[in-house]
Amino acid sequence: MNSDVTIARTSEWRQLRLGFRRQRAVVLALVFKEFKQRLGRSRLGLMWLLVEPIVHMSMMSAVWYASGRQTLQGFHVTLFLSSGIACYFLIKRGFGVVPMAITANQALLNYPQVKPLDTVFARFVLDVLTTTMAAVLMFSGLWWFAGIELPFPSVLEFTGVFVLTLGFSLGLGISLCYFVTVYPSINKAMMFIDRPLYFASGVLFPVHNLPADVRWYLYWNPIVHLVDMWRFTLLGLPMAPEANPVYPGIWAISMLGMGSLIYYANRYKLIEK
Repeated sequence: MNSDVTIARTSEWRQLRLGFRRQRAVVLALVFKEFKQRLGRSRLGLMWLLVEPIVHMSMMSAVWYASGRQTLQGFHVTLFLSSGIACYFLIKRGFGVVPMAITANQALLNYPQVKPLDTVFARFVLDVLTTTMAAVLMFSGLWWFAGIELPFPSVLEFTGVFVLTLGFSLGLGISLCYFVTVYPSINKAMMFIDRPLYFASGVLFPVHNLPADVRWYLYWNPIVHLVDMWRFTLLGLPMAPEANPVYPGIWAISMLGMGSLIYYANRYKLIEK
C-alpha cells in the first residue's frame, strides 16, 4: 500500500516537473517572438525603449539646471532623478504595456500549449530586461561621460527592493490583464493617469523637503515608498519617516493574489475573446 502511494506521488511530481518545463519553454518562445516582432516592426521602436528613461532624465535635469539647482539632497541632480526614473519605468511597464499582451497574442491562444497568462509573463520578462538594460545604460552613461558615479552602498538590500518592485509591477499586469482585454478603454484610462502618477510618485523632486502633512498624503501611494527605497539602496539617501517596505509588499502580494483569482475565474473567456 505504501509503495503504491509513493509511486503515485512520484508520478504526480514528474508530471508537475514536465508541465513546468513545457510552460517555461512556451514562455521563452513567446519572449523571443515578442522581441523579433518589436525588432521587425521598427528598430527605432526598440531603441526608444532603451533611450526613453535617458531622455526623461536629461529633460528633467535641464529643468533643474535652469532653476539653478545642480544637487538634490546632496547628490547630483542627474543621479537623483535617474534612481527614481529607473524605478518608475519598471512599474510603468506593469500597467502600461504588460496587460495588453493577451490581446496582442490572441491568435496564439488557439494552441492548447499557450495559456493567456503565458503571454503576460513573456511580455513582462522582455520589458523587465529592456528596462533594466536601459537603466544600466543610463547609469553607465553618467559615469562614462560625466564622471558621476553611483554609490551603490548595499547590493543585497537593493536586490530585495528590486525583487519587490518586480512583484509590484507583475501584480499590476496580472490584475489588469483581464479588464484591459475585455474592456480596451481601460488601457487608455491607465495611460491617461500615467503623467499625474509620474509627478505624484516623488520621481522628479525630493519628497523629504515637503511638509509632513503633504508627505502623509503622498505616502498612500506605494510607488513613493519604492522610489524612496531605490534611492536608499542605490545612493544611500535616508528614507523619509513615512517610508515602509511592508506597505508596497502588501500591495504586491494583494495584487498578485487578486489578479490570479480574476484570471483563474475568467481564463476561458480570455481564450474565447
